[in-house]
Amino acid sequence: MLKNFYIFRNGQSSHNLAGRLQGQSNDSVLTDAGISQAISTADFLKDKQIDVIMSSPQRRAKQTGSIVAKRLKTPIYYDSRLIEANIGRFDGALINKLSQKHRQTLSRWHREESKTARFEHGESKQELRSRLIAALKQYADSPCRNIAISSHNFSILEILQSLHIQKDNILNGEIIHLQYDGSQWNYIQQ
Repeated sequence: MLKNFYIFRNGQSSHNLAGRLQGQSNDSVLTDAGISQAISTADFLKDKQIDVIMSSPQRRAKQTGSIVAKRLKTPIYYDSRLIEANIGRFDGALINKLSQKHRQTLSRWHREESKTARFEHGESKQELRSRLIAALKQYADSPCRNIAISSHNFSILEILQSLHIQKDNILNGEIIHLQYDGSQWNYIQQ
């Protein structure tokens, strides 16, 4: 059975607006623009016959997913495997204040295929990938055919990288459409 996964990044948060890196420890909230992005996500998904919404329990993704769920009248469940990458001591740092060394670490995280890349005191890309792929496999084995997922930038990028799809960034509110046919994942460009 062909399954559709619509994975969307949380709407703009207060940390995004302030230019801060976001990982697991912050509890930033959606801005007015972020709420509008969540509404736009719901509008895009309204004709997709979404069976369920799975969401990171982090506040910004939870708010985004809840807005989408309410507008679609679809159940929402929270899965801690969908939380953002643990970016260690970089969490909450102002991006424009990062030293050159730390900017290179951030750039390497985005580009590198290496599964061992990690932020200082954070989790490795392999650790992040393992928990995300385990969640996707579980959802793929469910009876649901059309699944929406509210998650985060680094997490979504790692899902794509595991499928050999290279992107440098996922915009707030951006939706990634993947299809799973029981044996293979395909990226559907919009």
